[in-house]
Amino acid sequence: MRLLPTLLCLLPLAACDALNGDDDDGGLSGGAGGLAGGAGGAVGGSGGGAEGVGHPCPGRKTEALLCEDDGRCWVGCGTGTNGRGLFVTEDGGGSWAAVTSDPPGFFEQSRVNDVHRSADGLLYVAGEHANDLRVVSLDADGLVGEVFRRGDQVDYSFSVGRFRRDSAGRAIAESLTGTGVVYRAADDPDPQGSWSTGAGFWSAQVPNGVQMLDLALHDDVLYAVGSTIAQPPTVMISTWDEGDFGFDIVQLATEGPGAFDGELWSLAVDADLMAAGGVNQDRDVGVIFTLPRGEGLDPTDPAAWQMTDLSVALGDAAPAWLEGSTWVEGICLGGGALYAVGRESARNFGFALRSTDGGLTWADVSLYGESDAETAMPPLTRCAVVGGEIYIAGDDGYFTTL
Repeated sequence: MRLLPTLLCLLPLAACDALNGDDDDGGLSGGAGGLAGGAGGAVGGSGGGAEGVGHPCPGRKTEALLCEDDGRCWVGCGTGTNGRGLFVTEDGGGSWAAVTSDPPGFFEQSRVNDVHRSADGLLYVAGEHANDLRVVSLDADGLVGEVFRRGDQVDYSFSVGRFRRDSAGRAIAESLTGTGVVYRAADDPDPQGSWSTGAGFWSAQVPNGVQMLDLALHDDVLYAVGSTIAQPPTVMISTWDEGDFGFDIVQLATEGPGAFDGELWSLAVDADLMAAGGVNQDRDVGVIFTLPRGEGLDPTDPAAWQMTDLSVALGDAAPAWLEGSTWVEGICLGGGALYAVGRESARNFGFALRSTDGGLTWADVSLYGESDAETAMPPLTRCAVVGGEIYIAGDDGYFTTL
């Protein structure tokens, strides 16, 4: 069901202190931007339940979701046909508003694929913006700063899918649709000349290239996941600290009778766990890979990773639909729990699973209506955990908490 917004005007938020933190597996508090009236609204009230509430991005996916300790959640309209803009809620999704900016209306025509809070307190918004900008920053007063502008050469001309910046100012932006990647070693006012191409970083390990699909930052170490339908699921761990830009590339599920090809769509990293979610394209079944941290396991060793096959993840407690076609599209960590959200692709509805033991066992926390033959949720693509609260977003502006 398409959820229609209700108009509501909100006051601008006060500037917040810049915080130093990690990644968007739970979000960082800090100030950036304000609120403008006239966009967003609630259907079903804050929290939403199975019906959810409506955020203002229509279309097949919610591409960008960031929830922060101060109660704000940000969503961006990315690849949908009609969706454009950057929106924020400060009441758990009960109402949404367009983000104010200087220059005014800057995000009204933006395609927003990623929203990231960095250690400098700025909000970084990646996608496609006016004047060929692909990544911009946003401060507490709504001032837009130029970060990365597309160039004429092919290595610099892509639309940005994900962006991350560490506390030292090192930054990376990766292509939404291809293997392109650019990086720079420090903040720089030049949004074009300061960037270098990272194309080919994979050549010594994976000669035919690697496509990144998600990025995560923890303790100033950059992680990535990706692959294509014709490659094994792939994890990348930055070696930037050791010298030149690069990654250790780990291809999973490459050997034995269970080997398969398929993408990893989402990644979350905290002090205790690395987790990635995606799909086994050979069987059209969702998969989750986990690796405990702090136990001396080597993340570059494929054997150190545990894989969960969704078709058997819940054992005897599994609903019948879990044996069908499933994709995991969102992974998030927080409050001692790991969440995986995605879709049953044959009948086009969503699901949410939770593990409280690092991915060893799983429980179905999806929301149901009158029947358990399928959930009452649309396909889900993003999740975030803040203070033990899980926020979930999906198709047609769906947004809810569990």
